[in-house]
Amino acid sequence: MSALAVTPIFTPTRILDLGCGNGRTIDKIGWTVAPGDWVVGVDLNSPALHEAIHNFPRRHFISARGENLPFRNASFDVVLCNVALPYMDIPRVLAEISRVLVAGGKLYLKLHPLRFAMSQLAVALPHPVRSLFRCYVLMNGVIFHISAKTPLHFGTRMESFQTDRGMKMALTRAGFSRARFMHPDGKLIVEALRA
Repeated sequence: MSALAVTPIFTPTRILDLGCGNGRTIDKIGWTVAPGDWVVGVDLNSPALHEAIHNFPRRHFISARGENLPFRNASFDVVLCNVALPYMDIPRVLAEISRVLVAGGKLYLKLHPLRFAMSQLAVALPHPVRSLFRCYVLMNGVIFHISAKTPLHFGTRMESFQTDRGMKMALTRAGFSRARFMHPDGKLIVEALRA
């Protein structure tokens, strides 16, 4: 009697690239996409999305806001976001990410720490309007650090810096657990699991 060969079953990973730009943000994060993975990129920048479609014809790209993702509950195994979250309403976006992730799904974020916000303020100082905007970003970051909320808008724009404390509170409120914070080269990287 001969033994049967058992072929392992490969389950493709469903990946959401939030704030995908031209589609290269996954490479910038350093995430490896397997050939069978299903990748969906979301962004509001139409020219960048057209470039992404050209660069990655096997992936799917959609124009949508992070605060209102057009996907069913538990649609993704992984959500990646490379410095797009700082320009959004963080609590609302984290609630949406939590909704579209499966239980145990992984969230991987690159964010703007205080150090980045301060460097941007230093560059803006000779220009009054840019300096005012950078002060707004700092104020929004302080509010986020204290309350895990990003309530202030600058016209139609929103931006803040993030801290471990603010992100930990915001992630917990959105239903994430086992958050891990890393600071390579002064950057802020956060990993968390959907509870």
